[in-house]
Amino acid sequence: MVHLSVLGLITIILLFVAVLFSFFSFTVKTQNKTPNVLIALYLLVVAMEVSFFVYADQIKLPLVIHKLRDDIGYFKSPLLYLFFLSIIYSNFQLKWTHLFHIIPFVVVIILFVPRFYAVDEPLRQQFVQTYISQPEALFSAIFAHIQHAFYLWLIFLALKKYQQIIHENYSNDQEFSYRWLFRMALFLTVIFLLTVFKNVYKHTGTNLVVLNNIRAVLMLSLLFFLCWIVINALYYPQLFRGISINQKPLVDLAPPKKQAPKSPVYPEIEPPEVAKKMRLLKQTMVQKELYLDPSLSIDSLANQVNLPTKEVSTLINHYLKQHFYDFVNEYRIKKAIEILEDPSKDQLTTLEILYDVGFNSKSSFYTVFKKYTHTTPKAYKKQHREKINSSIK
Repeated sequence: MVHLSVLGLITIILLFVAVLFSFFSFTVKTQNKTPNVLIALYLLVVAMEVSFFVYADQIKLPLVIHKLRDDIGYFKSPLLYLFFLSIIYSNFQLKWTHLFHIIPFVVVIILFVPRFYAVDEPLRQQFVQTYISQPEALFSAIFAHIQHAFYLWLIFLALKKYQQIIHENYSNDQEFSYRWLFRMALFLTVIFLLTVFKNVYKHTGTNLVVLNNIRAVLMLSLLFFLCWIVINALYYPQLFRGISINQKPLVDLAPPKKQAPKSPVYPEIEPPEVAKKMRLLKQTMVQKELYLDPSLSIDSLANQVNLPTKEVSTLINHYLKQHFYDFVNEYRIKKAIEILEDPSKDQLTTLEILYDVGFNSKSSFYTVFKKYTHTTPKAYKKQHREKINSSIK
C-alpha cells in the first residue's frame, strides 16, 4: 500500500530531476535557446506545483502562497504548447502577444479575490476547510481541465501541420523529431487523463489512502515523463532541428476555392510544361542519385533542377499526387531492392543497406519498405533467392 511518506519520496525524486534538468536547460550552450528556456520554465512550474507534498508537514506558509503555488499550474499547458512550437519551427521567437496565454491564470486569481485573496487569514482558514465544496474550487478544477484539453488540441493541430510540411518538403531529417513530439503529446494526454481521474476522485471520494495512491501513480508518470525527456534530449540532439516558421502546407498556398480555376489548380505551371518538367525531375533523381542524400530537401532538389521550390512542390504534390517524402523514398526503396537482389552484396546487413540508400532511421526504412513490398527486407531477400533457385532447377 502506498502511503504519504512514499508519495513524499517520489515527489523528492521528481523535484530533483525537474530542478536539475531545468538548470541544465537554462545553462547549456545551444544555438537556439528558446526551447531550452521554455522547457526549463515548465519544469520549474512542475517542481513548484508538486513541492507541497515535501514541505507541507514541515513548513507553515501563508495560505496565499499555497494558493498561488496551486494556481501556477495554469502556466504548464501554455509553456508546453510554446515549447512544441519552438521545436517545430527553428526560427520561432517569443512575442508580446504570447502574454495572452496567462489569461486563464489571471481569471482564476480574480475569481478567488472576493472570498480568499481580499479577506483576512481567519476567513481564509474557513474557506480552505470547506474548499472542496466551494463553487470557486469546482469552477477552477473544471476550468483547468478545459484549458489543458484545449492546449492538447492545439498541440496535435500543430503536429498535424508539421507532419504535412515534413512530407511535402523533406525526405528524412525531420521525421524523427515528429515521432518524438507525437509520443510526447500522447504521454501528456495520458497524464492529463490521470489528472482528471485524480481530481474527480478528490471531489467525490472519501478514502485518503486511495487518493494518495492515485497521486503516487500520477507522480510516477510525471517522473517517467521527465526522465524520458532528459534521455532523449541528451542522446538525440537532432530532435531540436526545426523547420522555418514561414513554411506552410501546400494546401495553404493554393488559391482560395472561390477564386481557383477548375483546371489546373496551380496556374503558375502551364500544362504543356508539366510533362517536360516531370521528366527533368525524374531524370535528375535517377542520374544524380540525389535520393542517396539523407538530408535531401525540396529546396535542394529545386536547386539541382534549376526550378523554383514552389514549382517543384506543385509538380510532386499536385501532379504526381505524392508527398515529397514518398517521392524520394520510392527511389530509395527501389535502390534497396536492387541491392537485396544482387548476390554480390549478400554480405551487406539491413542496417548498412538502409544507410546506403539514404535512410537514417531503421524504423522509417522498415515502414516504407513494407509499404511498397508488403514484406520485410529479410523476407523479400529470402523470397527472391528461393525464386531464383527454383527457376534454375
